[in-house]
Amino acid sequence: KLLLSLSHLPIILGGDFNAVADPEIDRSDIGRRRWGAGGRTIAYYMDAVGLVDIWRVLHPGERDYTHLSRAHDTWSRLDYILISESLFTTVREARIAPVVISDHAWVDIMI
Repeated sequence: KLLLSLSHLPIILGGDFNAVADPEIDRSDIGRRRWGAGGRTIAYYMDAVGLVDIWRVLHPGERDYTHLSRAHDTWSRLDYILISESLFTTVREARIAPVVISDHAWVDIMI
């Protein structure tokens, strides 16, 4: 409810969402490419609040991942930076760093 109440403000929301927004392109394992509740929730809030997945917008069709599941030997993109559509033109770059120490890669933007 808090996020919905802030939709009139410019928003930058980033972190580990622990869900795949688009399983067709954001998951390496073809057998696991199905929509889950987490992905549907991300899509709902993006639509309701007017947010865009800035990395995906700037890298359409590109496959890059932020999480390695050693147990399943798969890569997924679980970490996002979602921004208000009104801020889109202010972002010069969005990138995913290599996984180094953690099982997650960080995502950053340059405004």
